[in-house]
Amino acid sequence: MYVLVYFVCMTNDSIILQHHRTLYPTSWIGAGLLFLMLWREAHWHMQEVYEYVNLDKFTGAYSRTFGENHLSECLKTQNVGMFYADIDEFKQINDRYGHRTGDMVLKLMMDLVKPMMQSPNLLVRMGGDEFLFLFPQATREDEAILRSQLESLLEGMHIPTEHTNADRIPVSVSLGWAYASRGDSWIDMIHNADLSMYRTKEGNKTRLAHLAPNQSEDTLHPIEAKTDTPNWR
Repeated sequence: MYVLVYFVCMTNDSIILQHHRTLYPTSWIGAGLLFLMLWREAHWHMQEVYEYVNLDKFTGAYSRTFGENHLSECLKTQNVGMFYADIDEFKQINDRYGHRTGDMVLKLMMDLVKPMMQSPNLLVRMGGDEFLFLFPQATREDEAILRSQLESLLEGMHIPTEHTNADRIPVSVSLGWAYASRGDSWIDMIHNADLSMYRTKEGNKTRLAHLAPNQSEDTLHPIEAKTDTPNWR
């Protein structure tokens, strides 16, 4: 359509030139409009490709590849704090309530943490129910503050009531912290955060084992874990 408009302008100029021996600027205006339209179209496609490559389509978080590259670049110039997050018993959520409910939990988590994960902070989906929360320029002492803020945001994370007999079943998230200074290895940092997360998860399971005898059928479910071990809820 853009090209058609341009040729109409050219034809108009040709007719005017034959009768008046004067070249009106219609074709030049058409050429300018054509350039702007094509530039806008190219820009839109470039944005689409960028999002396809760098964003996780389902959750809207950044992709694992983008996140790892970004972390690598950050550690060349600054310190970075990180939480490695894993939703507790996510497979059981899918098995018991259906994958649609599991998808709702993932999207709910994204919505809840969005206010905190604005630039320069970055939220990365590593795969499945595992995420990285990156905090460039953080200090070692920021862990407690950042953890408290995340837990406060995630207090509303729960299984929809229509799928349960209880009024509200919260979903807990095991959280592992790692800190790296400028020049450190990003691979080691992710590995350390991953190990820390699994230690938290084991602590959650141990706590659940002690609570189980006194819980009802709904509260027996592992996704309800409330422990003194650091986690997101």
